[in-house]
Amino acid sequence: MKSKTNQNSPESVTETHDSAATDEKIRLCRTVLSTLERQYSEWKKSSFLDRPMMPREFTKLTEMSIEDMISTLTKLEDTLQKQEQVTGFIEPLRKLGGYWRRTSGDTLGNGHTRPNGAESLADMIANEAQKTLFDDMKI
Repeated sequence: MKSKTNQNSPESVTETHDSAATDEKIRLCRTVLSTLERQYSEWKKSSFLDRPMMPREFTKLTEMSIEDMISTLTKLEDTLQKQEQVTGFIEPLRKLGGYWRRTSGDTLGNGHTRPNGAESLADMIANEAQKTLFDDMKI
């Protein structure tokens, strides 16, 4: 006979929190990916003269082609679903966020810009990695 897990136990609360945090990262990753795919599709439809300039600016600012960034985001989503280590995705997300920040001009009116999905996802992953590092250092 299997014993029932106490749903009020600390382990249960941690698992629920971890699951919710993972679900939020996956949702945010999908949003970032679909936004980038939509932007790429729009670039393909742009005028003949503008078409080469947009991907060139993207590559200059992110140090990746848009196709490589889409592939990276797809891999990130798969890695999140498998609940594997994702810290290697922080830098590309920060670069994508920086690109969007620089090209969107989405400011809050006080000289600060609103964080975008890529930056928010990078921050979530970085904060989790830092927490894990500190938890591992406890004696």
